Amino acid sequence: MAERLALGIIPGVGWRASEIRAVAREAEGCGFEAIFSAEVNNDVLATTQLMGEATDTIKVGTWIANIYLRQSYTCAKSAALIADATGGRMILGLGISHQPVNRALGIDMPAPLDALRQYTSGVASWLRGEGPATHLPQQPSPYPVPIYLAALTSLPRFRAAIDAKLHALAGTPSVPATATPSLVAMLAGLPGEARQRFERLHARCVEMRTLALGVRGASGREAGSAEEIRTPGLDRLLWLFLRLLMSKHALDRFLTTMSSEEIKTRLEQVRKDLAAAQQAGDERIVRSLQDSIAMSELRLDNFERAQKNAQFVSIELDRIEGKIQALAEMAVNRQDPDLLSSQVDSAAESMRQTEKAVSELQHLTGLADELQDPPAILDADLRQVLRNDP
Repeated sequence: MAERLALGIIPGVGWRASEIRAVAREAEGCGFEAIFSAEVNNDVLATTQLMGEATDTIKVGTWIANIYLRQSYTCAKSAALIADATGGRMILGLGISHQPVNRALGIDMPAPLDALRQYTSGVASWLRGEGPATHLPQQPSPYPVPIYLAALTSLPRFRAAIDAKLHALAGTPSVPATATPSLVAMLAGLPGEARQRFERLHARCVEMRTLALGVRGASGREAGSAEEIRTPGLDRLLWLFLRLLMSKHALDRFLTTMSSEEIKTRLEQVRKDLAAAQQAGDERIVRSLQDSIAMSELRLDNFERAQKNAQFVSIELDRIEGKIQALAEMAVNRQDPDLLSSQVDSAAESMRQTEKAVSELQHLTGLADELQDPPAILDADLRQVLRNDP
């Protein structure tokens, strides 16, 4: 089977229109099946049309078009026009881009998977000529426009959505969704030290609840009055602590793969090379080195952000650990279940900013779209995974 190769480009580094055309022609001449443009500091649909008009046979497309930058109607009409201009060589890649990029543009991403699903359905509908008439009736695209989605396939919700679509197209029954990952499975993904830290905190809460039951029994109060320690608020705190442990593990792994000194050394050398190339007047080398500098600066920024995030996560782990232990110990010393319950709920509510920060880090763990509601942690049996720890 012949190998199928496509070329991806990032013209937003400063390429002129003539350079985009030239690169597209070169890709076609070299036998590439397709050429795709990223949407970074450019209008990717305009770029795709430019590549298509400059070539004859190579497929052209978006890698990817950011769904937050244009309406589905506008996207579909642009894609249809490019398909018509290129004789059906247009390929439309859609995605949500990256959180740092969207944040810089003032774009919120509250429910990215749902937004991608609705946007894709809207684009496909407009391409078929469906939808309400404006002052003229809608028209279908003169050529089919293949649509591809970019997403993290590690997210179960994304896989489930794609599976459901495939089953619908094939006319076969959908497979029931599997249960969300268990606490045991999540803990199994952590290093032994982190698992044991969570288990110690969990055991402390269970121990304090047992002591509280004993204290209230000795004082003549009903045993059930001590159950207020097993509140959704305390489960929420334990859940946040576990998610922080997962984020810390992911950040630690990321930081071990990078060296800031190596990046800085490389950046300094490329800047020297750029100065020499500018003096020599070679524009091709200048643009290439400028792109290298931009990528090195981005890598350095990513490294520094990861360091700050890792520091924040470590501090929050210590803070929440102390808060949970204090709340658990209150069960022994306080006789008022309403007071204790309100204290737990108040502590959980105070963690909203931490929860928001952790949610922004969940792309590292693959849990961004699952287990949003805290499971019942306090009563969970953790021995299945912990019994194998040294």
